[in-house]
Amino acid sequence: MRDVSRTERMFRLANLLGRRRSWRVVDLARELEVTRRTIYRDLDELSACGIAVTQDTRGWRLLDGAGTPALRLDAAERAVLMLLLGNPVIERRASLSPSLKSLRSKLLATAAAIEEAPEVLRLASIDRSGPISDEVSGVLERGAREGRQVRILYQSLSGGDERWRGLDPYELFHRAEAWYVVGRCHVNDELRTFRLDRMARARPTDRRFQRPLDFQLERYVEDSWAVYKGSDRWEVVIHFEAGLAPLVENARHHPGERKRRLPTGEIEYEARVSHLDEIARWIVGFEGRARAIAPAELRERVSELAAAVIVAHRHPARKAGKGAEESAEAGEAAEATENAARAAGRVGDVA
Repeated sequence: MRDVSRTERMFRLANLLGRRRSWRVVDLARELEVTRRTIYRDLDELSACGIAVTQDTRGWRLLDGAGTPALRLDAAERAVLMLLLGNPVIERRASLSPSLKSLRSKLLATAAAIEEAPEVLRLASIDRSGPISDEVSGVLERGAREGRQVRILYQSLSGGDERWRGLDPYELFHRAEAWYVVGRCHVNDELRTFRLDRMARARPTDRRFQRPLDFQLERYVEDSWAVYKGSDRWEVVIHFEAGLAPLVENARHHPGERKRRLPTGEIEYEARVSHLDEIARWIVGFEGRARAIAPAELRERVSELAAAVIVAHRHPARKAGKGAEESAEAGEAAEATENAARAAGRVGDVA
């Protein structure tokens, strides 16, 4: 039995009774892990506190219109809630706007009873999602909540074309600074991830779907470096220069990462991912101070990305006929471009 305070148990009881159902005493006792005698005593205590509890033929519940006890927040608790409500990630969601406005009003109403302190914690992160229409987010949220299939007009990252496709939306989530929905894509008949700001339209349907009982978002994304999913499992090994040790050792980049300092002072970093593109881009961003050790496919992908960057930023080629050296250089650039193009064709569509 979990050890909880009597106050916490009373709050939980009041919240259970406030749901749109009646509860039998035996069910309340099982839910709160106490005896039936304790439940009867708590029900009497709620009534004595002015909370309207009633009993009907199906069990116990709060009277219509009755509310649960007001939370007594201290300054620190209120500051944390205001911080969370100011998160730009959720502020941009039109569907959440009424609830956010109501919550802020209620929190501001508590200010008179709380000794105010300067706000020293702020969220300054950026939501990098492009415009997301209310139609798209609304259709997806209702579909996920009610178990209804939807139709989306989606622009693929790899193909660039827009096409309608059916989707069983499981969950909407924010990750890697953007909003996504995960669900079963009817075109591929598999679980795929779609970015909301690449959806031009979304339409509800009357067809129902059953979300798999064993689906867990945390488990679904645990082997992604950011968002991309693949069918393989790659054991990645990276060596970082000793000068980057504070950055690598004191930060968390992946849930399953492993780090150790080598005798040379370098940091060996290991992680398991299902797709190599995102982590390859991360390595390239360290400008040669990080080296892909394994697998060989990762080393190849890093080389291709680096070559593509060099080609894109090379000075315009000098006129032909200036010698074999220029010809060889041009040939190397062309080869790097072809490799980068082939690699781009392997980039998995989020979806």
